[in-house]
Amino acid sequence: MDAHKVMQCIPSMAGGGAERQFVYLTRGLIRRGWDVSVVVTHEGPNFHHLLSSGARIYRPAAWTNYDPSLFIRISHIIKKEQPSLVQTWLLQMDVFGGLAALKQGVPWILSERSSALCYTKSVKYKLREMLAVRASAIVANSCDGREYWRSRVGAHALSRIIPNGVPLSQIEEATALPSLQSGIADDAEVILFVGRWSPEKNWENLLPALREVLRVPDRVVVLCGQGLQSAEVIQKLVAEQGSHRVRVLGYVNEIWAWMKRASVFVSVGFFEGKPNGVLEAMACGCSLVVSDIPAHREFLDESSAVLVNPCDVLSITKGIELCLTDPSSARSRSERARGIIAQWSVERMVGRYEELYREVTTRWRELRGEKLRTHRGAEGC
Repeated sequence: MDAHKVMQCIPSMAGGGAERQFVYLTRGLIRRGWDVSVVVTHEGPNFHHLLSSGARIYRPAAWTNYDPSLFIRISHIIKKEQPSLVQTWLLQMDVFGGLAALKQGVPWILSERSSALCYTKSVKYKLREMLAVRASAIVANSCDGREYWRSRVGAHALSRIIPNGVPLSQIEEATALPSLQSGIADDAEVILFVGRWSPEKNWENLLPALREVLRVPDRVVVLCGQGLQSAEVIQKLVAEQGSHRVRVLGYVNEIWAWMKRASVFVSVGFFEGKPNGVLEAMACGCSLVVSDIPAHREFLDESSAVLVNPCDVLSITKGIELCLTDPSSARSRSERARGIIAQWSVERMVGRYEELYREVTTRWRELRGEKLRTHRGAEGC
């Protein structure tokens, strides 16, 4: 078994933050000499990035997200690859990939990408919690994520916090989207949202706040993310304001160019893990309006962002207005935010994972050696 051979398992290559971090980590490990194989059941916007990473990619068939035969297929892949460890991402793979790793006797690392508020009391999450007790390690990207598991598997379990990596050099090279490409006048103020259509993103309070902000002419709202095109409430806002003032773009590849063009980036969700959109907006020097929640407080304060009450439409509205009407203070906060994010490079993130992998495999060998010695001692009695 090659000590530098790792298998990464994830349900899909959709356009979310977990999928982007998955690609960053896979590429980084391969650059550092690791042999990486990947198990993914569905493609998505990030799949072409994965194809160019150099990893061996397995696409086991899965008729549904809960297809039990996926466990058997992943078990066969692990048996063939003989990795030194398996790391799983997101619910489907935490269950089926984790079970397969346990069956094949390979150390397993579970990745936590969110926090307790993300999970409901359901059978699928309960099963995940039951399996996690047998994981070799749990790695979270936030303090809240780590605490979620400490309350369930105990403080004695091996757990680490590894913040999301940000491709700082690539972001630095990106330029603001020109008016000819964006179709937005250079003097227009752009309010940018990036995320998927899901209740925790707080559309119920964000959209009324955006409606108030748009009362001022020459302001444009740009909404990027998967699922947005089908959202009826967003389409209602478009119908009210016109498509020239509310742009619904869906998933976009040139998101850093939009962030560098934007006057303010808004993220007022009720809960997060370590939100990629916010981190990348920080690196782009974009002024931030974020919900005042522990996930954001973990790395932001009043000197680097405008923190608002996510349950209060007026608070969100005032936060956006503050950034747009006081550009000097907005620049000061964004400069502070850029200084904070400078320490969270992809390279540093990959290095932290390498350290965890070595610790897990070392512990695993020591544990197996101890069990073998105990077994031989029992036979000699």
